[in-house]
Amino acid sequence: MTKFSNVLKLLGRLFIAAIFVQSAFYKLRDPLETENMIEKAGIPNYYFHLEFLHFSLPSLAYFGAIVFLLFGSICLILGWKMRRGAFVLILYLVAVTWFYHYDFTNSDHLWAALQNLGLIGGLIYTIVAGPGKFSIQKE
Repeated sequence: MTKFSNVLKLLGRLFIAAIFVQSAFYKLRDPLETENMIEKAGIPNYYFHLEFLHFSLPSLAYFGAIVFLLFGSICLILGWKMRRGAFVLILYLVAVTWFYHYDFTNSDHLWAALQNLGLIGGLIYTIVAGPGKFSIQKE
């Protein structure tokens, strides 16, 4: 190991997390637009009526996306439960790729799917490499 490996692990975690933090804030800025995009991706607009709570399936997917993005990003940034956070982000990317970027005959979809695969590769590498010295949770 080089003497800079722990600094590089931290920078790698921060750079990867920045993508997901930005995505979470973008979704939080315009929830209705995000829910419409989720619905257009093929998630049916079923409504659930509980005694004290009413929500649709796109709303549930929206909330789940925000939780996955923020939890995974915080874990990466702090190095706390980093492997679990990286795995959550991998699950998010697999779902996004499956529902949004499935048409590989469309070059935009193919490019987005390949970018997601690259992010998954980076997250797998963080799982294998561990959080490093600069983290809340030590290896």
